[in-house]
Amino acid sequence: MATAPAWFAPVQAQLNRIEDTLAKLTNANNGNGHTYSFIIVNFNDNAPAISRLPALLNVAAIANLTYAQVNAYCQGYGIPMGTTSYMERKIGIARHIGCRDLGAFM
Repeated sequence: MATAPAWFAPVQAQLNRIEDTLAKLTNANNGNGHTYSFIIVNFNDNAPAISRLPALLNVAAIANLTYAQVNAYCQGYGIPMGTTSYMERKIGIARHIGCRDLGAFM
């Protein structure tokens, strides 16, 4: 596969942002992700989130994340952790990928 020329990097970055925005909008309409799975949202550095972590295809996948996985997702998505609880971080991840059905976390 050929490498894109350097001048294309800003265009590719914009396309990546558009792709993530569309994934989040789709996820917002997919309820809890059980009937229609969530679309994977890449990390802020555009690395695929599922290359080393479980795929977040529904709210159950988010609810079942371990403490270390939650921290890894927060770091990859740039979600501030500060003094937030484990559950608050899971909710932050769900919101970041576009999930609006937060009932599994309440």
